[in-house]
Amino acid sequence: MDWRKPLAGLLVCLLGAGLAFAQELDLSAPSAILIEAASGRVLYEKEPHRRQPVASLVKIMTLVLALEELAAGRLHLDDPIVASPYASSMGGSQIWWEAGEHMPLKDALYAIAVGSANDASVALAEFMAGSEEAFVKRMNERAVQLGLQNTHFVNSNGLPSSKGEHYSTAYDIATLSRHALRVPLLMDLVSTYHYVIRPGRKNEVVLWNYNRMLERTMSATGRSYGYPGLDGIKTGSTTEAGYCLAATAERSDLRLIAVVLGAESSAKREEDIRTLLDYGFRVYRAEVVAREGEVLGQAKVKRGRAEQVSIVAAQSLKVALPRAAGDSVERQLLLEEDLTAPLSKDQVIGTLIALYQGEELGRIDLVAGEDVPRGSLWQIIRGTGRDLLRSLFANKD
Repeated sequence: MDWRKPLAGLLVCLLGAGLAFAQELDLSAPSAILIEAASGRVLYEKEPHRRQPVASLVKIMTLVLALEELAAGRLHLDDPIVASPYASSMGGSQIWWEAGEHMPLKDALYAIAVGSANDASVALAEFMAGSEEAFVKRMNERAVQLGLQNTHFVNSNGLPSSKGEHYSTAYDIATLSRHALRVPLLMDLVSTYHYVIRPGRKNEVVLWNYNRMLERTMSATGRSYGYPGLDGIKTGSTTEAGYCLAATAERSDLRLIAVVLGAESSAKREEDIRTLLDYGFRVYRAEVVAREGEVLGQAKVKRGRAEQVSIVAAQSLKVALPRAAGDSVERQLLLEEDLTAPLSKDQVIGTLIALYQGEELGRIDLVAGEDVPRGSLWQIIRGTGRDLLRSLFANKD
């Protein structure tokens, strides 16, 4: 008997469960999590549901709400925002937005994403909802919709507040971050390391991203800085919350999200994030199940001008597998029964499920690759007759 086979099977089981030889990572923060971004699969966790303040990680939700409205066409990047006296009174990180001063939405978004500006967060909240209180209500409603079961917001910027208890968890922040990655423009914002507010004016403000782990190259020296592949998302720190960071990095088609809450210093939170990401990239690899726009086959269509329609992956699907795993991922295509014309291009017609050893690792929509108009009366009669004949012969002994 080859003793290596059962040993390899045990290794795959351990790695697949995210245990890595039952090894515990050396993390200083009280709460942390590592997930694979495409599926949301948890690869490592430490007190992931521990409720605690999360400081400026709150601003991830503030950005999400604004960018979702932008994507829907209800907001525009050149929309003017006026700061209220209340917004301009915010302390901490800020752009010194004076009461009554106009600023385009684009600058407000970059001020929040790059400079973590508290005054910009409140000004944006008031612009979108009429008051910060009304905006916070939207934040909490969206949290429920996204399945954040241990999250409650009391303001738009994460500053300590007398308005009630505000908290989240490493798991909820990872879930929110995973959603945020798919919101148009968010990654453009949070991956920006340098941005200038009011350029060329006397009150110009130069912003440098607080996320020092962002991968970047200094053109003057050609030297690379930060963590390789890291391109977001958000830092946060207050006395009550400690040092927090939600980070994402991608290497060789594997995108990971790591969250650390309550670290003792910015150096320790970065060390913990590095430990989590190093672990993920060392132990796991990505397998591309499907690429966005990839044609995966043909589906039969009833009563159409064409008898078939292309089955197309609506998004890319990449899943994390233990590097020791030898088997590939199984692609399971579940199509809607009795596809009937008319069908529109990009209409959802089914689901692609990625399975590994019977476990679902992720799923995406399958869509029609082209329009299939309803056929003429003659085409419908001919197609129905042909299907009937096929059915009769198929059932004949």
